[in-house]
Amino acid sequence: MSHKLFACWLLLLASDGFASITDVFKDEDGHTKWQHLANFSAGLLITLLTITLVFLAISYRNAWRVNRELTEIKKNLEERVRERTANLATTNSKLEAEIAEHLETTQRLVASESYIKSILDSMPLMLIGLNKEMAITQWNPAAEKITGAKSDMVLGKNLWEAYPTITLTPEQLKEVLDSGSNRVIQHSQRGQYYFDITLYALQGNDEVGIVILLDDVTKRVKTENRMIELDKMASMGELAATMAQDIDTPLQRISQSLGSSLCAGKIRRPGCIGTGALQNTEALLGDGPGKQ
Repeated sequence: MSHKLFACWLLLLASDGFASITDVFKDEDGHTKWQHLANFSAGLLITLLTITLVFLAISYRNAWRVNRELTEIKKNLEERVRERTANLATTNSKLEAEIAEHLETTQRLVASESYIKSILDSMPLMLIGLNKEMAITQWNPAAEKITGAKSDMVLGKNLWEAYPTITLTPEQLKEVLDSGSNRVIQHSQRGQYYFDITLYALQGNDEVGIVILLDDVTKRVKTENRMIELDKMASMGELAATMAQDIDTPLQRISQSLGSSLCAGKIRRPGCIGTGALQNTEALLGDGPGKQ
């Protein structure tokens, strides 16, 4: 700014207008009053310098205010950056904790799923899982062994399409699904085999379905029937022994009475039964089934 004012002042000195102004500082003889001209020039220069200083002060004040505002803005930005950094650090910590928790939950779910699958695969019972459309969703190795159909061949198929010989009907399964209760159906074929078929309706799950468990109880039922037959035979044996004992006592008394009457002469016939014959008769009666 000062350079511009100084340049303007030089132009003013060099111009014709300034030449006319200098005529004021001449005396009557035409001599220039240099002292007056110097004072005027000094005053004009001081004025210009004062104006320059004012402009410089105003510029300095504006620059100081701008610098202060910039400093405040910088401070606010730094504070916001620190806050954002702290928030990001907190968010990252929470995110890392959530990720770790998610990974742990995923591992637990995988382990739980693997454990459940291991249980289903090791079950000796035939297990079949169905959805509400009666399509197969579960088919364990026991089902593969009994039916001869692999799981990858039957999954997604209709139950009666994959296992047409099953004795269940759609009405039975629909009844269990509608009621939400369990049901046990006993099935046998002419005493050759016996099955307990248990139907479980899936509850507390968004996926509606049913689980079928087929338990081959042939050995257990045959063993129970055999035990019942043995109990019946034992009971009949005890009854026969009791009846033989009850009959044996009157027969012995009749035999003894008859022998005594014959040998005492009350009844005389040729070939009377002697004491030895009577003992043989008693021995035969004593060896009967009821003799203890």
